[in-house]
Amino acid sequence: MGRVLIFLFLGVIINHGLAIRITRFVVPAVASFGSLVDLDCAYDLENDHLYDVKWYKDGDEFFRCKSDGQVQGFEVEGIDLYKSRQASLGSCPVTITVVNSKSAGRYLCEISSEAPEFKTTGRWVYMRIEAAAPSKRVQVEENSTYLMASTQASTQINGSSNASKKSLFLLTYSFGVFLITIRRYLRSI
Repeated sequence: MGRVLIFLFLGVIINHGLAIRITRFVVPAVASFGSLVDLDCAYDLENDHLYDVKWYKDGDEFFRCKSDGQVQGFEVEGIDLYKSRQASLGSCPVTITVVNSKSAGRYLCEISSEAPEFKTTGRWVYMRIEAAAPSKRVQVEENSTYLMASTQASTQINGSSNASKKSLFLLTYSFGVFLITIRRYLRSI
């Protein structure tokens, strides 16, 4: 009688004990302010069918890959979805831009299988945000120039070049970098 129970137990484990598993999980432990970060969660469903793959930051869902390959993004503070690629069977990649210090947090990938079992597995990493390394190259984008400086400051200066054109000069300090933004307006501010 004991042997019969053992065989029955092993049969249940062999038939229903196979679990979905994460085969590759890519989330950096440290990212730089303003950088692009590639996240990926590759999985093996064994004999199950995918229901969906969800990405969370601190418990808030920001990205989902569905079983039909469609992807869906959600607004979460500190997360800017830079590029969401079409999901492929076995992987759910997404690229985000590190927006600010609120981009730091616990990043979780959760994979769920279809009915009737709805198996779920997940893996997470806490990602820290650090200042970007100084670059000798000056980057200009939309009239913004990044300059390195050694003191901390934050100020805003409004000025005008003449009566018809006004300029806004904004100088802010963040993560060891001064950000100077100059915008000219043709109409009154």
